[in-house]
Amino acid sequence: MANVIKYIINYCLRIILVIFRIFPIDNSKVILMSFGGKGLSDNPRYVAERLAKDYPQGKYIWLAKNMDEEYPEYITKVKIHSLRSMYELATAKVWYFNSRVNLYMIKRKGQTYIQTWHGGISVKKIGNAVNNSDFLATKRMQHDIAITDVMISSSGFGDKVYQKDFGFNKEILKHGYPRLDILFNATDEDKALYRKKIGIKEGAKVVFYAPTFRDDQRTDVYDLDYDAILKALESKWGGEWVFVTKFHPVMRNADNLIPGDPRVIDARGYDDTYEIMAVSDCLITDYSSVMFEMGMVHKPVFLYQKDYQDYCAGRGLYFTREELPFPNAQDNDKLIENIAAFDAEPYVVAVDKLFKEKIEDYDDGRASERTSRYIVDILQGK
Repeated sequence: MANVIKYIINYCLRIILVIFRIFPIDNSKVILMSFGGKGLSDNPRYVAERLAKDYPQGKYIWLAKNMDEEYPEYITKVKIHSLRSMYELATAKVWYFNSRVNLYMIKRKGQTYIQTWHGGISVKKIGNAVNNSDFLATKRMQHDIAITDVMISSSGFGDKVYQKDFGFNKEILKHGYPRLDILFNATDEDKALYRKKIGIKEGAKVVFYAPTFRDDQRTDVYDLDYDAILKALESKWGGEWVFVTKFHPVMRNADNLIPGDPRVIDARGYDDTYEIMAVSDCLITDYSSVMFEMGMVHKPVFLYQKDYQDYCAGRGLYFTREELPFPNAQDNDKLIENIAAFDAEPYVVAVDKLFKEKIEDYDDGRASERTSRYIVDILQGK
């Protein structure tokens, strides 16, 4: 019944959106959105920054849920689902989003919708590769793919996922992901600023814990022994270490998973995951695509997959743990053992082999530049 009500609401909103087509398309306007209304983050953030430099006369609209957050002066924030947002959607020349649009969002002739999917190089199966019983989620995926003109890809592997598991058969731009440019280009000054914003004490080394969600919302799989892991890292690489932990926003029961330890920073409220990655010295994750993004720049990645068999049998994976170059563990003792035994030289060789033979990565630190140029050409009618 709840899905039926949501469907009816979307139908009514679509009528309102269509009414705003009485206004002409503004050829200088780009509308951006991250994760359905989240703050300044992910690929849309970095494309907006680059567009402001490359095409300062453009108008850049950000659809947001929280209107109290501060935005740079080149961005106009607009409350998502408001009447103003309907006007902006109806009149923007380019849409640039990183997740599925709502069912009421339909573009008109003369508009271009660029989908820069947030998943990157996915480990867990997505799209049509997953049995999804959620009627609205399936309809949104089908609708989003139907109205998308162009998708941004970060790899040859991603191209195939878009085509096979999203059913996308239109243009794929091999630009790389703008959000990853920071991993190549962040300066020491940039990193010092990020550390201050995150709350990392001066001189401390950082282990980033970024697991993904579980469809059944189970939480026993996140039972890291934080104290023992920090001691293992200090023993392995020296210095003082802190955890920065960011649970997936879909998780509903994460409050009790953060220990009351000053060495563990809860970063759930920190929008930009890639600023955290830029200042992290190593990563612990399970099935998140961040493993590839940290591995890409040769930072140590450790997998903690307590529910590996269950996850494979349920959602499913594109890569088995045997195919990945990242040390994996199903309990804390093995994770600590993997940290102690880590050897950078064969690790780098194995990571490079994976990226060359199976992933075909497009990222080189210039993705924002390429995507911005593509959008500016659309705005200028080229």
